[in-house]
Amino acid sequence: MNRFKEYDLYDGLGLAELVKRREVSALELFDEAVYRYQRTHASVNAIVIPLLELGRQQAKTLDAGDKCNKQNPFIGVPFLVKNLLTDIAGTEITRGSAALKGNICRQTSDVANRYLKAGVTIFGRTNCSELGLTGFTEPTAYGPTTNPWQKTYGAGGSSGGSAAAVAARIVPLAGASDGGGSIRIPAAHCGLFGLKPSRGRTPATPLATDHWDGAAIEHVVTLSVRDSAAMLDQISVAKSGVAHTIVPPKTRFADIIKKPVRSLKIGFTYQSPVDTAVDFECINAAQHAAKILAQLGHKVEEVTFPVDGNQLAKAFFMLYYGQAAAELSAISTQTNVPITRLDIEDITYLFGLMGRKLSASSYISFKQSWHDMAQQMEQFHRQYDLLLTPTLGKAPKQIGELQPKFTQLLQSQLLARLGSTKLIFSQLHMKRLAKTGLSPYPFTQLANLTGQPAMSVPLYWTANNLPCGVQFVAPMGDEATLFQLAKQLEEAEPWFDKRPAICAEY
Repeated sequence: MNRFKEYDLYDGLGLAELVKRREVSALELFDEAVYRYQRTHASVNAIVIPLLELGRQQAKTLDAGDKCNKQNPFIGVPFLVKNLLTDIAGTEITRGSAALKGNICRQTSDVANRYLKAGVTIFGRTNCSELGLTGFTEPTAYGPTTNPWQKTYGAGGSSGGSAAAVAARIVPLAGASDGGGSIRIPAAHCGLFGLKPSRGRTPATPLATDHWDGAAIEHVVTLSVRDSAAMLDQISVAKSGVAHTIVPPKTRFADIIKKPVRSLKIGFTYQSPVDTAVDFECINAAQHAAKILAQLGHKVEEVTFPVDGNQLAKAFFMLYYGQAAAELSAISTQTNVPITRLDIEDITYLFGLMGRKLSASSYISFKQSWHDMAQQMEQFHRQYDLLLTPTLGKAPKQIGELQPKFTQLLQSQLLARLGSTKLIFSQLHMKRLAKTGLSPYPFTQLANLTGQPAMSVPLYWTANNLPCGVQFVAPMGDEATLFQLAKQLEEAEPWFDKRPAICAEY
């Protein structure tokens, strides 16, 4: 084939402009993306369900149509969707689980339709943790996704396959979702920009009214800030009749980032809200960001974490357990296989077991704490425009390092089987959970529970050349400030031209 070797010199909007000017065809871009996928698949394992014929047909259809249609900002751009939430009728989706192998989507989700209307060519599903339940992407069903920066390290999760595919320059942007940090965590691991939108900003319909009671939401991971802003314009929605609604911005995000950000007052902390140790590299990343912000004219002040970390951890684990139990019950019904015989991982079974021990009243009580924390953050934002933290509590780890140990699983299973809700959420057990489950990423869950927008920005690389992102959290509905600041940081400390060594294989 005739390769378009300049492919990774452009972000998504840049590639689309080439298609609109007829300097390259959608099919040529598709062929180049497939070539890169095939060259790196064995070492990265980012794409687990290829949809090559679907993507090729989409590219051919676009080339036969009007290439200059400005309603399609990403026309002809190769794209991937996560193996979770984003249904496309007639394609397989397993949500990272062997229990759902062969499961075919019956309809196309609204987010997927909006991706397609933006002009992308979808040619595969990316690897994710089973049911999106962990912050690392090492599912038994498909094997681990490796970090393109160093192949023995993980890519983060649960959207690790999407982040690895973008970092490896297979595609310039890819679909992702975030229920506890699953956009921001892999973005931080892979040197990408990742923004979790406000609750209700993107649709869950028609498959559901929301995901994870509104804690989870879909968007993308990207090489550039402008791609993220432009895609959010394409997939965002505000309509009545769904679980959560939000006022749309008066100006498109793609236009908002062209305006300079105002001088901001930013609260800064690297203290873990759940009292776990934070790696010095993650602290360095946050301090480095604080210095850049001060140089750019923003006021940065050290603060304590704005909400009670114990409350945060309990509320998040309650969500995790309850949702896992509900999902396993649904899979059991769908497949007509008892939960005890489902082909699922031990940790997934454990989460479901914990969830089945919890009462409805306990779930509702902990759900009320989401509102309490949202009010605390509202108070915080009366004084500070943004909250700055490390995205990660632990710098990227080697494959397998974050997997729970057998003794931990055994102890937790015994507690789940014999304990009460009070015992499961006792202070001692919560400390153990925080140490093992939240210490690698203690900063991201807050925005999921409060519904606020939050982003991870790649401003720092560790001593062994691994990315380590920083997080900014904004008031509810204020993606605009995040995008404007991210654009300013992107210009002050560019990351687009930083490439992992694997790109030399192209």
